[in-house]
Amino acid sequence: FLALWSTLFLETWKRRQSELAHSWGVMNTTIEHVPRPQFRGNVKLDLWTKKTDYKVPKRSVRARIISVPIILVFVALSCVVTIYILLYKSDFKADSGGGGSKAWFTGGALSTGLLCAVAMMIFDQVGQNLSLLLTTKENHKTYWGHEKSLRNKFVTFQLFNFYLALFWTAFHGDYG
Repeated sequence: FLALWSTLFLETWKRRQSELAHSWGVMNTTIEHVPRPQFRGNVKLDLWTKKTDYKVPKRSVRARIISVPIILVFVALSCVVTIYILLYKSDFKADSGGGGSKAWFTGGALSTGLLCAVAMMIFDQVGQNLSLLLTTKENHKTYWGHEKSLRNKFVTFQLFNFYLALFWTAFHGDYG
């Protein structure tokens, strides 16, 4: 049922989109990528079109290549800290006699939950600042490229940062 509904919905939306594009007079328009004023590049003349264009400097290409390992290291650090906190929670629960005591609730669950929440908030702020810095250093020519790169970094950081604890709890089996 869901596959049939989604297919019908998408086909109906394509038809409605074409009707709106025709009535608004934007049927054969293309998206123009607006250049960023913050872009710093070398001016070059295109021999075929006789238009001036900006060449992306080598330092921008290097920054794009270097940003990938930096992101991966930061994501790995976030994962290690989160897993360490969750393993500490499991050890604390085992030491307190299986979680039936009051000490487990006040000491273990509360402290590890707060530690995990604080670590997530700290990693979120650092991740946002780091992704903004890396994207600025990458020196994208258009707003679209800049926003796409920034969005990808935000989603990567937040996906691992916020959902790792949930996946660990769901698949590791430690529900306490």
